[in-house]
Amino acid sequence: MVFTMSKTFEGIYRYIPRYGPEWGSGGIFGLKYHKRVLYFTLAFEAKAYFLSDEEERLYNFSLVGDPPCSGGDTYNAVTAVDEKIYFGGWVHVKTNEVYSDRKLRFVNKYSHIHAYDIELDKVDLLWKEGSGGEDTWVGEVSELIYDEINNQLFVARGDGHENLGLFSFDLEKQRMQQLSEEPALKGSILMDYAIFTKGGIFFDGLQIVDIDKGNKCNMIEVEDLSNGSRDGQPFDNVVRIVGNTGTTANRFFIFLQGGFLVGNPVEYDESHSKMSFVRLFDFVKSSYSPFRVNTLPIRGGLLTAYNTLPDMLGRKDPALIAPSVLIFISPPIAKIVGVFGTRVTSIEKAGSKILVAANTMPNTGEPIAIDNGHRDIVILSDEFLDNTPPPFYLSTNGAIVEDDVWGGIPLTGYKERKLILRLTKTNELSIFEYDVLNPDPVDYVEEKEYLTEGKNVIDLSGYAGIVSFKLKNIDPKAKIRIELM
Repeated sequence: MVFTMSKTFEGIYRYIPRYGPEWGSGGIFGLKYHKRVLYFTLAFEAKAYFLSDEEERLYNFSLVGDPPCSGGDTYNAVTAVDEKIYFGGWVHVKTNEVYSDRKLRFVNKYSHIHAYDIELDKVDLLWKEGSGGEDTWVGEVSELIYDEINNQLFVARGDGHENLGLFSFDLEKQRMQQLSEEPALKGSILMDYAIFTKGGIFFDGLQIVDIDKGNKCNMIEVEDLSNGSRDGQPFDNVVRIVGNTGTTANRFFIFLQGGFLVGNPVEYDESHSKMSFVRLFDFVKSSYSPFRVNTLPIRGGLLTAYNTLPDMLGRKDPALIAPSVLIFISPPIAKIVGVFGTRVTSIEKAGSKILVAANTMPNTGEPIAIDNGHRDIVILSDEFLDNTPPPFYLSTNGAIVEDDVWGGIPLTGYKERKLILRLTKTNELSIFEYDVLNPDPVDYVEEKEYLTEGKNVIDLSGYAGIVSFKLKNIDPKAKIRIELM
C-alpha cells in the first residue's frame, strides 16, 4: 500500500499563526497513520485531524469543555490498535475566560484520553481530569502504550503538579489505576516489559512493569543504570532532559539532552554490561535536545530528531547556532539524514513515505495570545535514509563549551569534515572517537591536537563514527565552527 496525498491533505498541510493562548508555539503532534487514516493534533489551536482519501474530520475537543480551546498535545501521546486510534494530551477550555494580558490561569486545564473509531468515524472522550488550580495543573498525558495481554493502556504523566506517575487505563471498564507515583514522561515496550522514564521532564531512572505478571512497577535509580560513557568521559554535567525512548537490537534507548542511554535494563547482571551513555549533540548551555519529539521505529532502526530550539525557557539568546537534525540510529551507526529549522515535533511512516512535522518557532517562557509558529508536514521518501547526508554547519563559542566535553557529532556519510577554532591563546584539544554500540561498553579512541592562537583548522576526515571534543583550557572568546559536507 502506498500513501497518496489526497486533495484534502494537500490543502491543509501547512498552518499559519492563529489564536492559541499558550506558551509561544506548539506544533503538529501525534502523527499516526493507521488503516488508511492519518491522525494528528494541531497545537496550540487544539484541533485534532483525521484524514483519509475520502474525507476529513476535524475535532475541536468540545467533549472536554466549551470553546474556544487551546493546547491539545505536546508529547506525541498516541497509539492505535484494531479500529481505534487512542490519543491523549492536555487542553484548556473556555480560554477567553482564563487568558488576558499575557497571563494564563489553569482553572480550565484538563488532561485527556480520547478514542477515534475508524469504522464509525466517531470520537469518544474516555477520560479527563483537571485540578481547578489557578497556577497548577494535573499531570499531562505524555505517553500512551497499548497492552494487548491486559487490554489496557499504559499512561505516562510526567509534566504537571498533581497526579503525576505511571497509570493503567482499563479499556473495558474505562477505569484509571495508578501504578506509580513517580512522574513518568515517555516509555516503550522491550520484550514483555513496559519501561518508562522516572523523574518527569528530568531523567532520574526507570520504572519497569512486567506485563506478563500484572501491573507491579519496579524502579531502577539513575546511578544504578550506567557504567560509563562511550567516549570514556564524564557525563555528570549532562542536563538529562527527557526526549523520547525506543527499542532496537534488543536494547532500550533513552534519548536525552546531550545524548542517549542504550542497553538492556531488564537483563543485565555482573556478566552483562549496564546501559552506556552515548554523547550526541552535547552543548551543556544550549537547548539542543530531542525534547517533545518522538522516535520512529523504521528499517529495524530508530529515527528521531535533535532540535536546536525546542523552547526558550530561561534563555534570552541562543547559545548555539545550528539546524535541527533527523538522526537515524542503526547500531553501531548514527547518521544525520535530515536538516530542519527550529524544531521537529513528530515523525511517522505511511507506506513508503516518512512524514515529518516541523515548526519555525519554539515554546516560550510566558503565554501569548497567538501560536506564532508556521507548522507544516514534510513528506519524504524513505529512500532518503540511504542518501548522502545534507550539509551541516554549527557555530558556538568557548564560553559555552568551557573545558567540558562537548559535541557528539555523527560523521557517517560525510566526505568533508572540519572543525575550525579561532582562539585567543594556545590550547590543547582532545578528540574522542566512538560508535553507538560495541562489544566493549566503553571503547573509544582519543587523539590530541595542539592549537595555536588564531585560526586552527582540524581535518576530521581521519575519524569515523561519532566524535566529541574537549579543550584543555577555557577560552571564553574562542569561536568554534563545525562544517560537514
